[in-house]
Amino acid sequence: MVCEQKFDKTFLGLSSLLSCDSALLGSAVLYDVKFGQKRDFHRLGVTAYAMVMESLWQFPVNVGCTVHVDSRGSVPVIRRDLFIIDDELRQWFIEERDDTMRLVYEEHDPGVAQE
Repeated sequence: MVCEQKFDKTFLGLSSLLSCDSALLGSAVLYDVKFGQKRDFHRLGVTAYAMVMESLWQFPVNVGCTVHVDSRGSVPVIRRDLFIIDDELRQWFIEERDDTMRLVYEEHDPGVAQE
C-alpha cells in the first residue's frame, strides 16, 4: 500500500501537484478519501489516477474505491464506494477534463458556487 502516491499527470491535462490518497499497487486498486456527502463525480478523481497509472506503467487499473468520511454528528460515519473503472467512467472523465480546459482557454468565469 502506498499513501499519497505522486504521479506526473500533466500529459493527461491535469495538475502535476495532485496525488492519489492511497494505492494498493500489487492488485492495482486505487483509493481516494472524501469528506462530507458522497457525490457521483468523486469517482472521476480515482478514474483519472487509474488512467495515469495505466499510461505510466502499462498495466490495467480497473478497480477504484472512494472512502467517504462524514463527521457532521458526534461519531464519524465512514462509507466505502468500491467500483469498476469502466469505459463509461473513463469517457466521463475525458469529457469533464475537456470542458474544464475549454473554460480555462476561453477565460470563462463560472461565478461563485452556490454551495
